[in-house]
Amino acid sequence: MWRETRPIWTIIRYTSLAVILVVGGALLWLYINSLNVQPPPAAPLVILPTQTRATRIVIPPTAWETPTPRPRQPTWTPYGNPTGTDTLAPTGTTTATLSFTLTPTSATTLTRTPTVLMTRTKTKTPGPTRITSPTPTHNPILVNQTIIFGGLANKTYGASPFAVSATASSGLAVSFSTSGNCSNTGSTISITDAGSCTVTASQGGGSGYNPAADVLQSFTIYKAVASCSVTGYSVTYDTHPHKASGTCTGVFSEVLSGLDLTNTVHTNVSDDFSGDSWSYPGNADYNSASGPVSDTISMANGCNIVGWSGTYDGNSHGASGSCVGAGTLDLDASYTDVSGGDANWSYTGDANSNSQNGTVHITINPANPNCQVTGYTVTGDGTTSFTATGSCTGPGNLDLNGTTHTDPGEWDDPWTFTSSSGNYTNDSGSVHDIIQ
Repeated sequence: MWRETRPIWTIIRYTSLAVILVVGGALLWLYINSLNVQPPPAAPLVILPTQTRATRIVIPPTAWETPTPRPRQPTWTPYGNPTGTDTLAPTGTTTATLSFTLTPTSATTLTRTPTVLMTRTKTKTPGPTRITSPTPTHNPILVNQTIIFGGLANKTYGASPFAVSATASSGLAVSFSTSGNCSNTGSTISITDAGSCTVTASQGGGSGYNPAADVLQSFTIYKAVASCSVTGYSVTYDTHPHKASGTCTGVFSEVLSGLDLTNTVHTNVSDDFSGDSWSYPGNADYNSASGPVSDTISMANGCNIVGWSGTYDGNSHGASGSCVGAGTLDLDASYTDVSGGDANWSYTGDANSNSQNGTVHITINPANPNCQVTGYTVTGDGTTSFTATGSCTGPGNLDLNGTTHTDPGEWDDPWTFTSSSGNYTNDSGSVHDIIQ
């Protein structure tokens, strides 16, 4: 009996071992394949005419970047319906593109969250229609980058253009832009006005890198100091107001307007000069400035007195002139007759002028008597005497005796004038006389 049943137990024992091996191999195969799941080929879908179809697609993320060391593959819940549906017409051919969006649901961190666009094309012909298998597309994974751009020192208006530099962790070139009171050409920054300037370093991405976050560096542009040159005055009192002179120039040698010198204006010697000062109000690019200035007005010695010199004319003549100041001027005597005399003048000064005195000469020269003598041409009778006629300006004696004749004849007769006052010169001459 035992010998007859042995083959049955043997069959059962080997059959059980085979089952265990098969099940174990299947489990091992499933475990290995779970580590890298591959999508099964999509089965054709049959769409009958006039049928609207929405499709659910499962795509593993095997094309995406994973960390190193490689962990368990992230799992995805592909989902989504086509963004549009197509209603197939009973006849003809219709093609529609249906887009799907797939997003990861595991905690695995990737460099960038991918978006997968799935495309199916359905072509409708009379009778059953197939939908082609989906073709996944994806965006490339880009690496983040950063910019290193250090702080910038403050500047003063008028500073020369200067270069800035920055580096990106990607090694890509960094570009610059500016805002505020500055401008740039490439990496060279130029100051335009006092105020502030912000320089922005940018890297727009590329070559597998995302755009970097902009880095901004700002600095202050201080106002410049104007160069002001002011010259005071040292003058003698002359009745006129005086003011200091000067100019202010900028860092580019430009003349700056607004220099105020009104606090340096004076007219009198007695004015207070101790507070004389100038001021510059400044502007958007220059600081205000001020300073003292030295001004003086001295006492005047400005008398200009002259005598007189001329020919006797019967009028009185004396010194003439004036003095700077409001004092009293005495010009002394005046003269009428030849030969004149000295005039001793004096000036009593005031707060702005000194007292002065002096002597000038009044010279009066004798005048010409301007004698007019007329001869004669007459017919004589042998007994009548004839004499030339004439006159002279001023007192004196005009002698015409040498021109008297009785008998016929022709003569050039002399005449003379003798002044009696000394204010005229003596004179003489001749005249032509004829008695027929």
